[in-house]
Amino acid sequence: MNRLQSYLSQIPLTVDNKLRLYRGLRALTWKIKYPSDIYHSLKRNQTMIPSGNDYGHEYWLKKYSSYSDTLYALVEHGVFFGNNESRVGWDVEWDVGNIITFGDYRYELLKELYPEHGIYKIGPRIDYSETDYKYYNELKNKIDNTSKVMTLYPSHSIESLTHDYDKDAFLEEAFALADELNIKNILLSLHPTDIINRSDDYYKDKNVILVTGGADTINFLPRLRAILELSDITFSNSLGTHVGYSIAMGKPHIMSLSSNNKNNSHEGSDVVHNKYLEEQLVLSKVFNGDRPFTISKEQKEAVDYYWGANEMKSKEELFKIITDCKQNYVRKFKNRIIKR
Repeated sequence: MNRLQSYLSQIPLTVDNKLRLYRGLRALTWKIKYPSDIYHSLKRNQTMIPSGNDYGHEYWLKKYSSYSDTLYALVEHGVFFGNNESRVGWDVEWDVGNIITFGDYRYELLKELYPEHGIYKIGPRIDYSETDYKYYNELKNKIDNTSKVMTLYPSHSIESLTHDYDKDAFLEEAFALADELNIKNILLSLHPTDIINRSDDYYKDKNVILVTGGADTINFLPRLRAILELSDITFSNSLGTHVGYSIAMGKPHIMSLSSNNKNNSHEGSDVVHNKYLEEQLVLSKVFNGDRPFTISKEQKEAVDYYWGANEMKSKEELFKIITDCKQNYVRKFKNRIIKR
């Protein structure tokens, strides 16, 4: 939560008025700070729910469904493991009246916490984006086309937490697996936060090709699609969105926790953290690298339950969901919709 959001949280205004005020002040800041073309571009893609801009989720959901109005819903950016009941991000966003989530795992908890809200399952966000073929071709030119590709997803940091792990052990295990499979191309995906933290320095001379979703929020998912489309198999040392996205894109995934022994920090309370570690251990056994490397029935069921891979919506279905969100908002805040 940024400083402006923190300040607005203390003002005795209704939820919709806080969102309106934040939207107006943010647009004013852009107008003062940026040239006219950049200002108009930012304003055109501005979201009512600030976190809707994270990872370009709102942009791609609206483009996929051909919906041109404001999205009146909080779009969860990831699966909050550990039965996490905390309101990650700006508390105000959670009271808008609609939450778009992944699969049954979160849906069941959210329906219990917010019985008056509209809760919608739509599955992995990556399913609704388009591939960045410019990035795809850029990466393809760096790999040996006679060999398969393995993509590594080390435990990544977020703005509020820096994740640490045994990088030497992680690469040693990954290289051993690559040798077993005779894979010469190893991509290593880093979150933008870890690049800011200079975690990429360690990997620059380690015979891996560094890849990332990048800092451009709208192009984040398209770059992830490009990476996964090039991949034949993926490997990680922690539980996260990458697991569900890999399987959703038809790529077998292996999770090994042996190198993730330095810092297992996680958002939420100690109870949530402990539950997260339990779930991570359970799922690491599901994605344990049984040979041959295929997507098993058990893995598919896990991804369906947690990430909602079986909840992919058609264009018409998603348009209906977003329209329902607007109608719910109108009923709750008495027609006070955002003027675009």
